[in-house]
Amino acid sequence: MKFSYVVILLVLSVCLFSSSDAIPKLRQKRTLAQEYCPNAMSAKECADYAEEESKKLEYCHRYYVSGNHIEWQSCGRAMCGKNTRLVEEDKSKPYPECCVHCEIIDPNKSAESSAIM
Repeated sequence: MKFSYVVILLVLSVCLFSSSDAIPKLRQKRTLAQEYCPNAMSAKECADYAEEESKKLEYCHRYYVSGNHIEWQSCGRAMCGKNTRLVEEDKSKPYPECCVHCEIIDPNKSAESSAIM
């Protein structure tokens, strides 16, 4: 009977550790910070403010502006489909070209790609 429990415990341990290794791969992209633009800024001024702040950061990232709210994120992953090719992360380039992304091969054909947030 003890042998059965040991075998079951061993199998459960292997399953637990193998699934926990996959979790970081699924969560590559995370929100780094959320910020409000300074008071009395229009949406356009907020977008300009975010662009200027983005240039000051010394790591590859993306940002999204919604009204007066900015969400800073790390790059994440991209999955390229037909008529696209994967462009790897290149930290020597400015935002957003530094993040991994999909590039359309032939602009006259339809293309498919997605990003994992």
